Amino acid sequence: MPERPSERKRIANRQNARKSTGPKTPAGKRRVARNALRHGLLAKELVIEGGRAPESAAEFASLVNDVTAAMGPRDGIERALVGRIAACLWRLQRAQRFEVGAIRSAAEQAEAEGPRAGPMTQRIGAELEHLQAASAFARRQIGLLRHPLEKLGRTERLEVEQWLRRAGAQCDPPRADVTDPAVLEKALTIAQADLEHAERGVEECMSRRAEAMAADAESESRRAWQACLPSERKLFRLIRYESMLDRQLHRALSEFRRRRERMAEGGIGRQVLGNAMRAAGAEGDPAGDGSPPL
Repeated sequence: MPERPSERKRIANRQNARKSTGPKTPAGKRRVARNALRHGLLAKELVIEGGRAPESAAEFASLVNDVTAAMGPRDGIERALVGRIAACLWRLQRAQRFEVGAIRSAAEQAEAEGPRAGPMTQRIGAELEHLQAASAFARRQIGLLRHPLEKLGRTERLEVEQWLRRAGAQCDPPRADVTDPAVLEKALTIAQADLEHAERGVEECMSRRAEAMAADAESESRRAWQACLPSERKLFRLIRYESMLDRQLHRALSEFRRRRERMAEGGIGRQVLGNAMRAAGAEGDPAGDGSPPL
């Protein structure tokens, strides 16, 4: 069983392996840039050119060229590993675009729906509308009661007479004559009390609605932040997809690095063997003329 190289030798092997960075000249870089595509990593197999979110074949080719030029594959196996690395990077970029698209779609939907009024705000709003209507009615009632009956229209006169009869019933003692000044005074007092009650209710509702709307705004802000993330189901699938691609990417990178280390160790081993053979030959022929040693 062959001995494992020492730690010092392994460090030297790694340093020697880093010295190879692939082709240096522009012609050489252009030549190796096509290797990944020749070994099965075709743009048509990975680039989605149709649909609502088409991808760019030119951008994919640029990514492949960059990865190939940076890693400088030396043989078919390394070119296949480089192709796998480029494919993982491209698919990770696609996952990022999917995440951005999901966030944008959720944000647009939230914006289209507009701000939402909470249940409390809706209840207070309904109460406010009722009190505002009551206030308007009381103001109209006071205005009509201050007009002489003979100057009112038929409908308004019948309406005022009905209010006066109700007010007369509340007098002490009750009075049936709608032309009695005491009845009119009672009707005005009732209408003024209704107006003041409605106005106080309106002010109170306005204050409560402002507090409820502030709470709704805070809730809306939280909802907007939540819209910045995909749904739980999409997020779970996205995390699993990215994790799978990360594992494939690191596996290919690790295999590429181990292959380079093995190649470097093999090169140093051949160099040591050659030096030993040359040293052995020099010992057997110290004079260098082929004569045997003394």
